[in-house]
Amino acid sequence: RVHGDLLKVMINPDPEKRPSAVALVKHSALLSTARKSAEQLRIELNAEKFKNSLLQKELKKAQMAKAAAEERAQFTDRMTTRSTAQNRIARLTGKKMNRSVSLTIY
Repeated sequence: RVHGDLLKVMINPDPEKRPSAVALVKHSALLSTARKSAEQLRIELNAEKFKNSLLQKELKKAQMAKAAAEERAQFTDRMTTRSTAQNRIARLTGKKMNRSVSLTIY
């Protein structure tokens, strides 16, 4: 809410109504972070880094799972296409098929 108010003031179309740099530095939305100690900021940074690393691991797992699923789908498609093509060729050439033998004696 406070940040939204700050943004509204900053994007005012009238340049005269926009706050100066000094006024922005003294705005309450920005002062809350300035008052935090370096140690507190370091703790928050480490927490965010940890969350980020967890999300990165989760993203990698999802990408690997997606890649594996795509690979399985491609393999299945290739096998289906290959077996269908082989069956077609076998039918055309008559492989492993009983042939009629005509023994007409005159």
